[in-house]
Amino acid sequence: MEQGDLLPNCPVLLPPSNLTEVLLTGKEGDDLGVELSIKKVRLVVMSQSCDLATNKIDQVLLCGHFPASDHSKDKRSEIRKERYPALYMIEKCEFPGHEFERQIVDFRTIYALPKDFAMAFAGSLFQCVSRNYALSAQDFQLRSTPQKSDARRCISATCN
Repeated sequence: MEQGDLLPNCPVLLPPSNLTEVLLTGKEGDDLGVELSIKKVRLVVMSQSCDLATNKIDQVLLCGHFPASDHSKDKRSEIRKERYPALYMIEKCEFPGHEFERQIVDFRTIYALPKDFAMAFAGSLFQCVSRNYALSAQDFQLRSTPQKSDARRCISATCN
């Protein structure tokens, strides 16, 4: 897993609707007795690749992304011109069998997941790539060429 990888259908925990009350009234060590739910979301890895490759971090920083077609043509144009600092457009993928439309990363939609979980989830995506394309793990190591990086991003986004 490296910075910029797309993780489709990644499970995240949603806090309960009364989280504010629970945190403001709870004491350290309390059994909170709250129910969490799981939601599957589209994420992009924001943590730096060098930190992911070492034991420098325990949590992986991720942001949500969504299809650019969710916005009007005018708004997409404004996003592309970087007039919305919290939004960034990534190009469509045309890698055969893994196509997807342009996506918009929303830097305001932030998640942090345990590194062990994120690595295992990403690994399951790349095992899918290996099965489907007979690619070895070395094909997806850090410092890959831009072309490999683009193909890796496309494949990871559509493999799950």
